[in-house]
Amino acid sequence: SSTVYGYGECTKYGGMAIYDSFSHTCKCISGYVFDDSYGFTSCVSCSTKYGIGSTYDYSSGGCKCSSGYMVKNDYSGQKCVSIDQECKNQYGVMSRYDSLSDKCKCSIGYLFGTDSIGRTQCISEDDWCQNKYGYNSQYDSLSDECECRSGYEFTLKSGLLDCVSCSSKYGTHSSYDYFSKKCEWRFDSYNKKNW
Repeated sequence: SSTVYGYGECTKYGGMAIYDSFSHTCKCISGYVFDDSYGFTSCVSCSTKYGIGSTYDYSSGGCKCSSGYMVKNDYSGQKCVSIDQECKNQYGVMSRYDSLSDKCKCSIGYLFGTDSIGRTQCISEDDWCQNKYGYNSQYDSLSDECECRSGYEFTLKSGLLDCVSCSSKYGTHSSYDYFSKKCEWRFDSYNKKNW
């Protein structure tokens, strides 16, 4: 602040401003900072200036974002916003902020994938498999891989794997063996052969 010549000149900055006789300037008391976002300069708390995710930094005499918050520019200037909420805004409600990796991650049971309108979001493991192998695929948590639902088998179609029913793949004389989890072809009702 510019040079002032007495205590009374600091009242224009509000009740949290004090006169510093060493520097002959007005300063904000500890815990407050100058802010001019409303067209006039006054001493305000960090939460008033930067939002509830900010705190006063006594070592620097300024404001900083609290743990779990980050600086973001918005229409009113810089604000401290929740990093977890920013992850949810970008990747959907099943995302969260992981402080160890300093990245957005998906919650358990969800993976980064493409949603129905083409955005990268945290989608369910089943949806992720269905995007890759078709509607009749599902996620197997034991093997941590995609598999075809019962009655369907991986089939190469147009250069891509897809889960297809046995009758679609081999014709009406085929069926699905639930024990071996494979399609089988029947010579007759007593003689069956697996592919």
